[in-house]
Amino acid sequence: MNRFHLGFTDQEIVDKLKLQLMEKWQNKKIERFLSTSKNPQTNEYLILVETDSKEVENLLQNSGGRFLTNEEYEALTAYSKGDTGTDIHNIQQKLLDKNFYPYLPSGIFDEDTELAVKDFQRTNRLPVTGIVNEETMKKLRE
Repeated sequence: MNRFHLGFTDQEIVDKLKLQLMEKWQNKKIERFLSTSKNPQTNEYLILVETDSKEVENLLQNSGGRFLTNEEYEALTAYSKGDTGTDIHNIQQKLLDKNFYPYLPSGIFDEDTELAVKDFQRTNRLPVTGIVNEETMKKLRE
């Protein structure tokens, strides 16, 4: 299984690519597909694709996106204390739904959010960092 991370600055290109990728996913040519909102650090829309399909790989190669390393993608998609926005609100809501966060979501990754994330990570036998990385996010979605 090959993993690809791409960054795009043009939402129109992202929207067209997402439609093509959804079709490939429905045809079982993609194992995993994830698209994020605009990253405030880079002003890019980030896409992750896991596939063994050469057809999908060629589509990604010709998409015009910037390829990112695993480490760069992880750094851009991890959330920690001080971050704000809709993604943080959604994380807090997931923590609330799972009884780890006792407040209404504010969209601000504060000390209470960090403590809730650490409790969630500890309970789920994840590395206890207080940072919501891909592994923690995957567990939150379950």
